[in-house]
Order: sequence, then structure tokens, then C-alpha cells
Amino acid sequence: MEKEIEKNVKVLIAENFKVNVDKADDLYLLGLMPRDVVKLVYLIEDKYCIQFSENELTQNKFNQITNIISAIKQHMSK
Repeated sequence: MEKEIEKNVKVLIAENFKVNVDKADDLYLLGLMPRDVVKLVYLIEDKYCIQFSENELTQNKFNQITNIISAIKQHMSK
């Protein structure tokens, strides 16, 4: 499941922001702006039918694919 989530998140990033990323890359260092990450959060919520709480929307939770995968898995296990 983790590999599938990783692939899906990479595709979302590549299609919407024209950036190819590795699992541990920092999205902000690759040029994504905070508004881009907000858009990414909406795309992920839509793709996985989940909703992150306001408390979960921290910069360090959505700065790397590794952290994004953890956040998605946490919601899917609820």
C-alpha cells in the first residue's frame, strides 16, 4: 500500500506542479510554494476521500513524500 500511495502522490505532484520528486526530497526546496502545498493537500484529500484537520496542516507534515505517506496512512487506518 505504501508504494501505491508514494506513486500516486508523485504523480499528483508531477502533473500539477511539473516537479519530479524522490521520497525524501523537500518540496519547498524544489520550488513549491506554500499555496502549492495547500493545493496538494486538497488533491490528496480528494484522491483518498479523507480530510485533514487544521491541526494536521503543518509545514513539516507536508514537506516530504515520506511525511505525506504517513499522514495518508494514518487517516486510512481510522
